[in-house]
Amino acid sequence: MEVLEKQFPLSIALILICWSVKGSCKQSTSPANDGVTGTIFKGRERSVAEKRLREQLLIRYDKPVMPNANNTQIFMLKMGMILTGIQEVDCNKQRVTVSAWMKLEWYDGRLTWFPDQHANLSSLPFSDQDVYIPEVQLFNRYKARDTYVFAPSLVIGYFHGELIWLPPSSLDVPCSMDMSKWPFDSHICVFIFGHASRDSSTFQIYPDSKTVDFETGTGVSATSSRREWYISDTSVERTTSYILDNYDTIRFYLTFTRVPSVFLRSCFMAPHVLLITALFLLCTDDANVRHLMAVLQLVTAMALGATMWMIIPPARYLPKIAYLTSGIPVVILTILIFTSLLDRLAQSYASVPRCIAVLSLCLRQFPGKLFRRERPRASGQLLLTDGPTLHQRPECKTTWTDVAAQLRVVVLLLYTISCAFLIGLTYN
Repeated sequence: MEVLEKQFPLSIALILICWSVKGSCKQSTSPANDGVTGTIFKGRERSVAEKRLREQLLIRYDKPVMPNANNTQIFMLKMGMILTGIQEVDCNKQRVTVSAWMKLEWYDGRLTWFPDQHANLSSLPFSDQDVYIPEVQLFNRYKARDTYVFAPSLVIGYFHGELIWLPPSSLDVPCSMDMSKWPFDSHICVFIFGHASRDSSTFQIYPDSKTVDFETGTGVSATSSRREWYISDTSVERTTSYILDNYDTIRFYLTFTRVPSVFLRSCFMAPHVLLITALFLLCTDDANVRHLMAVLQLVTAMALGATMWMIIPPARYLPKIAYLTSGIPVVILTILIFTSLLDRLAQSYASVPRCIAVLSLCLRQFPGKLFRRERPRASGQLLLTDGPTLHQRPECKTTWTDVAAQLRVVVLLLYTISCAFLIGLTYN
């Protein structure tokens, strides 16, 4: 009894502490529990309402039947493209691959309801296996055996019968690429979509916009993974013929523009530098120095040509820079042969024919007459000339050395003009 009397106050204290802690915990957690319970209840109520509405709409729904497929109404489809990126641009195979979200919108009168009768549901997701999906195909796919390119995705239906489908897609098509402006080339590739078995009398396709949209965050263009290509321009066109007449098609035009790397820019500039340095072969009088420079330039040109042939993708028409690179060794050898002939000509002791001497004298006096200014003379002062009079003939003192020097200057001027023309031609 004494032991029980001692433990009784302790037991009463423990009971009071536990009761107070339980009350405080219940009071502190009661609002949160009410919110969670309300959210769960509302989510469960919406799920039950969606399930009942979906069962009600699909109980007699015939998926293969196209909406409004009769003689009085035409099925109309709005189609768009939301580009997410460039997967591959293969110049060797003339092929491009992009990733995109395809946006398809149409009307199905069998999937309508009143929101106030179904827990205020204004939209309802459907599986693409349960409702009608337009049989749109990519006509010009690179692998023609499988033209269906849409991945499975949910269809969002609205109470007034509008359906929106956003399937992810990987689109690969052949593209004719003109490599004449490599490495600053641009190529226009087209993606053609349409229905293969229904003509315009029952099935019509319209673009949702005049351009292709880009994914949020990618800016005004989409780029490849290695930043080698970007899309500089887009357009969308509706046509009524592709394989057969009176079949609607949507054509998405994408312009792929190359972003050349530092290595490609260097390879593009190297032939121009070699073409300009070949001028020193015409300006150098020492034959040994000229031959050494020519050998170094020939070796560099051959190495550059081999590199260019390895990095330039094969195409029907070669780039302009490839023709220029191939012609540089010929230009260097031609200049070397010409300067060697001029050296032999300058060492000749034969007399210069009179016609060549007169022509050389005219070339020698032409710059002086072009830039010389006559000094004003006083009235009554006779005009004295240093040159020959009308009754005198110019003395022929021209040598082959002078003729060779003048020929070198003329060829140097013509070669400079030709270099400027060729360099400008490769950039255009």
